[in-house]
Amino acid sequence: MKPKKLLGFVILFLLLSNILYAQVFSSGNLQAPILDNQSMNFNINVSGLASQTNASFGLESICIDIEHQKNNDLVINLIAPDGTNANLAAYLLGNNFTGTCFNTATSTMIGEANAPFKGSFRSEDDMSKFNYYKNPNGIWKLQIIDTRAGNTGTLISWSLTFSQNPAKPFVESDLPIMVINTNGQYIIREQRIFVDMGIIYNGEQQVNRLSDPWNHYNAKGSIRYRGQSSMGFPKKGYALDTETINGENFEVPLLGMPLNHKWVLYASYNDKTLLRNVLSYQLFSDMVNYSVKTRFVELVLNGNYRGVYVLIEKIKRGKDHVPVSKLTVEDLAGDNLTGGYIISIDAKSSKRDGWNSDFPSNTNNDPVYFQYEYPKPKNIHQNHKDYIKSHFQEFENVLMGPNWKDPINGYRKYIDLRSFLDNFIINELSRDTDSYRKSTFLYKDKDSKGGKIINGPVWDFDLAWYNANFGGGDQIAGWQYHFGWVWQAPAPGEETLPAPFWWKRFLEDPDFVNELNCRYQNLRLDQLSNDYLYRVIDQTAESIILARERNFQYWPVMGKWVYSNIIPVASTYQEEVQRIKDWINNRLIWMDNNLPGNCADVGINNKEQGISSVNVYPNPFNDILSFDYYILNPAKVKIEIINSLGLKVHQIIYDQKNSGLYNEKINTNEFAKGIYFLTITVDDKVHHQKAIKM
Repeated sequence: MKPKKLLGFVILFLLLSNILYAQVFSSGNLQAPILDNQSMNFNINVSGLASQTNASFGLESICIDIEHQKNNDLVINLIAPDGTNANLAAYLLGNNFTGTCFNTATSTMIGEANAPFKGSFRSEDDMSKFNYYKNPNGIWKLQIIDTRAGNTGTLISWSLTFSQNPAKPFVESDLPIMVINTNGQYIIREQRIFVDMGIIYNGEQQVNRLSDPWNHYNAKGSIRYRGQSSMGFPKKGYALDTETINGENFEVPLLGMPLNHKWVLYASYNDKTLLRNVLSYQLFSDMVNYSVKTRFVELVLNGNYRGVYVLIEKIKRGKDHVPVSKLTVEDLAGDNLTGGYIISIDAKSSKRDGWNSDFPSNTNNDPVYFQYEYPKPKNIHQNHKDYIKSHFQEFENVLMGPNWKDPINGYRKYIDLRSFLDNFIINELSRDTDSYRKSTFLYKDKDSKGGKIINGPVWDFDLAWYNANFGGGDQIAGWQYHFGWVWQAPAPGEETLPAPFWWKRFLEDPDFVNELNCRYQNLRLDQLSNDYLYRVIDQTAESIILARERNFQYWPVMGKWVYSNIIPVASTYQEEVQRIKDWINNRLIWMDNNLPGNCADVGINNKEQGISSVNVYPNPFNDILSFDYYILNPAKVKIEIINSLGLKVHQIIYDQKNSGLYNEKINTNEFAKGIYFLTITVDDKVHHQKAIKM
């Protein structure tokens, strides 16, 4: 080949390479003033590029040089020719942006860096939205908004780079895609804003594309930020209501969950497994307790990919929710007044009323504060407040009284024992540092429907399962309820949140600790076996393989310390999951060896009965009636269920059972609603227990 011809090919190759691989469009040395307390646009005309961006070609980076004495005054946005808008930076500390570039190849968020921000950073919004099949040719605008008077500055220059290594746009998912558009409104914590909301869901094991219609939900909603310590994270959590076009509550069964209009979008930013809450709620449900339902989704907010979220139904009263009766302003006396109620132990809320316990609950003599959750503030009557407060006070007085262990008139008269046992077990196993003292719920139905205080449903486990470097959350040994009892001075601006004295008192009752030991041993055979727990973890992690990769590409926290993480920090997702498994194994070994009580001693003073420790749950029940019982000596066992008419509706006979702990689960789909009597006959000794079908 002749030299001139070869040179021509080289020049052509270089030109094509420049076109195909990277093209930079620059403002040049602009030296444009940034005027005080004004919004200004600075333009670059882009031309000669392919007519559509995608995952193979598009915007790679934007670089800026700004001199300004107070970055905290500035909001900096990029606006594409079609009007697509992304926030690059807002209200940052320090002076100047010097050689500051925004792209998705770096793992450092701009909000985590320091002025003058020299180098490459991730923008506040998702830059990949510019590469979602859009025409890049036309006028691009750098919008700089100076929000306060007193400081001016200069835009020295800015530039755009397009290449075959663009910010990869989010296109599709095997998870449902939730899309929320705020229509230019800012989300805040204090007040909800009205938004457009949609969910794309084509069914199990189907691909959901962002370009698909909003086929599962296409309506309105309202949204606000939620959380306390998590408000400091760049990936925010949200409280979400589904609403009609008129702003009324819209009860819908999102993604197969029960009808509701109140939801939570949980960010799981510091939980790098993304599954701690999902694991906890499923485990509590598998222990045959009412528990909230969850679904994983991928969220797109104002066109910005925001990663994997857990959509959670809010705790509420109703069918398929907290199983207590509706309480109206007319229910002011008699049995109607006795239920239903939902009470919480949590940080004080200005939106809810409550009362202090009459008894100290930590070594500083601080009382627990109880809050009315249901009925809601607008519906609760003073009679309701007085009744449930008095009922809890009566329970606490008895618990601290001289006959508190009396099996008929002691504390057991007031509480559903098994729900308290299960709460203790899951809180201690997970070592949730919020347990007992925050995010704790209790409910009570009418006296005619059982009427006992039930501990549940469980809530909020982001600081559990070896994910808190304080309050015992990083320790294998020890009991978590001690953390709320032993007073520690709160951080400035925070309140003291003690755990109820109940737990310390319960564990002084030999019968309680023996039944706790029995319940734990029973669960260790099934729901708390290592194999069972590992399987739930693995199946949950398996369900989000592709989505979690996108999540951690957008939120590159893997291997980095985030608030509450235990050091050393795991460097991969697989290591994060293995750390939970290893910790669970070690924690279970410790609990196996240190849980007080002896299952064989349950009912030791009543051996002539042949049976002890009968726990029926849930009670009231729906489709499944479960119960545990302990056989003291080898015997023939007959189990019968009798309805209120005295008719036998179910029977099981065992010719011989050895001494030990047993569990039965009976399908009651065909049972009518009403009162039933469980009869367990051990040889010639009979034990009766009442249960209610809802």
